[in-house]
Amino acid sequence: MNYVWANTQPAGASWPNAYTKRAIMVAQKSGLPDNNEIWVDEIRNVREDFKKYFGRDVTKIDGVAIMTDCDNGGGVSTGYYRDIRFTSSE
Repeated sequence: MNYVWANTQPAGASWPNAYTKRAIMVAQKSGLPDNNEIWVDEIRNVREDFKKYFGRDVTKIDGVAIMTDCDNGGGVSTGYYRDIRFTSSE
């Protein structure tokens, strides 16, 4: 699962990952932030998303990657992250 803040895709859109068939891109947000001085909280049910996009259940997460990039656009980007956590839905 690759959750992204997209510039050109609307929130909720999904599309194949350009580099691997083992991942899918999902636009969590779209466009520029309303205020870049306010933290934005994001919540996803990764297990349900995995079922939706891959058609099977997942019970264990082997790794998490968090990154900021310009999607090969040659631009400059900055991202800040904090308080990342996974919780059980049970």
